[in-house]
Amino acid sequence: MNTSVCRYCASLSFRISKFRPSDWPYLLAGKLPVRCRMCNQRAYRNVLIALKLNHESKVREQKWRIDHPKDKQTRARHIPA
Repeated sequence: MNTSVCRYCASLSFRISKFRPSDWPYLLAGKLPVRCRMCNQRAYRNVLIALKLNHESKVREQKWRIDHPKDKQTRARHIPA
């Protein structure tokens, strides 16, 4: 099973989820709670995988925001002269 894909919607976009008291056994086992950005489902991933997924997701989001500016003024800054 590919641990970098959401088991509910097959998304590749995750973020670190808020910690709950019930997360302690998972944390001691080296797993972090993550939440899918598409379907909002919660899961646990290995610490290194969770941090990598979180970083990759942020990079994709930043690239998308540059490619899809909200207003004309912002768009003008990104159009090559």
